[in-house]
This record gives sequence, C-alpha cells and structure tokens, in this order.
Amino acid sequence: DLAFYECKNFKTIYFTQDSKLNLIGNHAFACSSIETITIPSSVTQIGDVSFYDCPNLKSIIFMENSNLISIGKNAFHSSSIERITIPSSVTHIEEKAFYNCKSLKSINFQEDSKLCSIGEKAFLKTSIESILIPSNVSYIGKCTFSECKSLKSFKLSENSKLESLNICILCFSFIRYISIPASVNLINEGAFSSCENLNSAEFFSNILTINQYSFEEDTKLFLVSFPNATKITFFDKSFIGASENLYIFTLPNIEIVNET
Repeated sequence: DLAFYECKNFKTIYFTQDSKLNLIGNHAFACSSIETITIPSSVTQIGDVSFYDCPNLKSIIFMENSNLISIGKNAFHSSSIERITIPSSVTHIEEKAFYNCKSLKSINFQEDSKLCSIGEKAFLKTSIESILIPSNVSYIGKCTFSECKSLKSFKLSENSKLESLNICILCFSFIRYISIPASVNLINEGAFSSCENLNSAEFFSNILTINQYSFEEDTKLFLVSFPNATKITFFDKSFIGASENLYIFTLPNIEIVNET
C-alpha cells in the first residue's frame, strides 16, 4: 500500500511481460502525477483508491490474457482516463471505481465477460456516451450511471441475468430510448428520473413493478410499452412530472395493480 502515493514527479512505470505482480495495493499511485500504465497479466486485484485523484492519468492498458478479477473502491476516482477496456476475467467493479472521471468517454467489455456486479456510483459523473452491460451482470448498484450527461445509449444483453434496476441508476442521464429485457422485473425509485431527453421505453418482462418516481420529470417521454406483460404494478407517483401526452401500451386483459 501507498507505494507511490503523492509522487508528484512520477509519470509512468514499466513492467516486464513475465511480471509476477498480483496485487496493486490500496493508495498505491493515489495523488501522483502518473500519466500512463500497462497492467501486467498476472495482476488479479486493483486495490481501493489505487489511482485516486491522478489528474494526469489518461491511459490504462491491460496486457493480453489478463487475470484481473476485481477493480477496487474508488480505484480510478477523479482520474483523467479517456477510455478503458475491461478484461473478460473481471468479476467485480466496486463502488465509485470510476466516479467523477469526467474525461472517460468509452467503456468496453471484452467478449465472454465474467463480470457479475457493478458497485454503486461506479460510473457516476463520467462522460461515457454508450454502454452495453455484459450478460452475466446480476447486480448494478444505485446511482451507477447517474449524472452521465453524455450517455445516450444504455443496453442490456437479451440474455441478461439482471432482475432489477436500482435506485437512480440512470437519473439525470441523456438517454433517449431504453429497452429492458425480460429478466428485469423491478424498476426501483428514480431509476429514470430527470432523463430530459428520454422519449420512449420498452419493457419485455411478463410481470413487472414500476416504483414511485421511476420516470419523474421525464418531460419528453411520450411512449412506455409493455408488449409481453401479464401483470404490472404501478405506484401513484411512478410518472409524476412526466409528459402530459404520455401513452402507455399494454396487451388486452392485463392485470394492473395500483399501489400508493
């Protein structure tokens, strides 16, 4: 831990291809002037706060055949990375891992990603423009993509294992259209609130609960569609402040439950 903490004249570090390094410790490069780093394939864990507040850090590259399993809490918080490709071996991205990375525009996941969880606020206040969530992800924390002002496209795989969209997961983002696969049966409070460019949303679950404030203040929302639903539970403030011209499409003979 703290190996290169606050090293202000430190710009880069080199590892050999046969490096045996398996851990980048907590605070290892935090508050340093590092600009670029290539992570050896032997590394399995990037510790908490390891690259926190590195304003010059723009490039993170993982060597081929990476064995990385987890990216720790606040690992890249407030760094200046512009793009990142997450190795397929990664299973956990912890809370606030990329929080406030305002230059981060592109996040890609390698094919056959094993990622199963993304912690709360992991990408909050980034500049990502689009994201495709890997199919093995079964948990996304609250506010994960909140306040992403450049985010226009959020997609889940058709075979997604995700069952719920967490509190404020996409609030204050600029998504225009959302399509949610059949695995998702719960939309939590404020999930899409204040998405001022959201025009339409489509949900493919058979049984679905839409919690209060889910679409609060979505003033351009004109269509919400439930083409497969047999039962939907709405709360009385699910669409509060949404467009007055909102049309909700459902199949005939659907069971609708209104909760307060």
